[in-house]
Amino acid sequence: MDEARAVQDAIERVHSSLAGDLRELYVEATGDVEGAAHPSPRAPLAETRDEAATGERHRNVMHRTARERAGLQPPPPADAELSPNERAVRRYARVGDGCPELLPRSLGPERAHELRAREEGWPWAHSIFAGCDDD
Repeated sequence: MDEARAVQDAIERVHSSLAGDLRELYVEATGDVEGAAHPSPRAPLAETRDEAATGERHRNVMHRTARERAGLQPPPPADAELSPNERAVRRYARVGDGCPELLPRSLGPERAHELRAREEGWPWAHSIFAGCDDD
């Protein structure tokens, strides 16, 4: 398999996994099994956010997640009961983390690392969500 195809296959597997996880969280948040069939993983993410529990502000979830990923605060304990919205945000935030484990099998770990570093991450490495404070 050529390198481009190996990368594309890894991205497709990560995308499929993300879509499935977000659909499950969408159904948990909304109870809408039919609505979970949307082809885009971003649609269930948006709907899950919209169904967030009263008092849970989406921007607060985004802010905490960003601070954790930047190493500015610890993540919640593994046994913490997080809302479907927060679990969806966290799953989306780590979407590119699955690619390195998929690529070394076919390309080798050194080449996988080189490819990830070249473009400053995998697809979806940079997302912009409005609503976070500037700090």
